[in-house]
Amino acid sequence: MSTVTAVSPPMPAPIFRPPTSQVAILAFVAALMSFAGAAYAGPLTAIVCGRMALRQIQQAPITGRVPIRGNRLARAAIVLGYVGLAVHLLATIIALTFAVLVANGTISRMVF
Repeated sequence: MSTVTAVSPPMPAPIFRPPTSQVAILAFVAALMSFAGAAYAGPLTAIVCGRMALRQIQQAPITGRVPIRGNRLARAAIVLGYVGLAVHLLATIIALTFAVLVANGTISRMVF
């Protein structure tokens, strides 16, 4: 008599996903914090760390290290950083203009 043995299919190879750049994650969180109240520290950190992350991601294969993901995250952080910086600069200019108008007495003659 012959014995039938069940043969299981081979297990698929585990999928390797390169790690996401921690600097890109930090940049994106800083960019989001710029809209949550971190006036100038948030956008500046997002811009600087986003550029550092892009350089780190681009140089990883050249230096022989494992490739790093997070290119879009770093770019989004840079864009949000510049937008946050522009919003905060505009708000500062408006506030200073309003303060000068109040100090000169011009604002008291205006009718709201």
